[in-house]
Amino acid sequence: MAKNFLEKTVRFNIQRKPALADSLLPYKIYINGQYIGALKNGRTISAEVPRAEIYYIDDGSFEQNAVIRNENKAEYNLALRTRGGWRTEAHCEFYICADAQMKQLPSFHFDKLFDAIFNENIERLPHNEQTLALCLEFWNDIADDVQELLASERVYKIIDSLREIGADKIAMLFLISLKSIFREFNYL
Repeated sequence: MAKNFLEKTVRFNIQRKPALADSLLPYKIYINGQYIGALKNGRTISAEVPRAEIYYIDDGSFEQNAVIRNENKAEYNLALRTRGGWRTEAHCEFYICADAQMKQLPSFHFDKLFDAIFNENIERLPHNEQTLALCLEFWNDIADDVQELLASERVYKIIDSLREIGADKIAMLFLISLKSIFREFNYL
């Protein structure tokens, strides 16, 4: 057990179970933002990733994801299963394989947060979800067009949310950019 804790990486083996629905499309795998590869139907992909407290696995779109808490293991064996696809939209679920059993991993659904962002009702969310929604709005606006962020009436709340999650350098860089664009801008 002590040896596993001292290792700096963890091995992930992810098997995509064969399925008819979505079988032609490779599934892109990201673990904590690091691109692992594209997983084809019925295949397995393995990767070493830096050890972390929590592993966030997704397809890069925020739609399908899984969360694993670090259990000080040197290796995690996961299965990716496609569900639906006949009368409903196909989606993937992650399972952890241990002792010949498969247990579905928890996932986080961002659609509630994105709905709040696009419908402009972030204020109705609990505080911790507001913080996450505002950070997602920042990311979305920066990726789409920085002018949307500059025109946002929530720019001050976004800066505070970035600071709250520890993204002080990003918040400061954004503030410096705002000051260079708007000379009278003073929010520190």
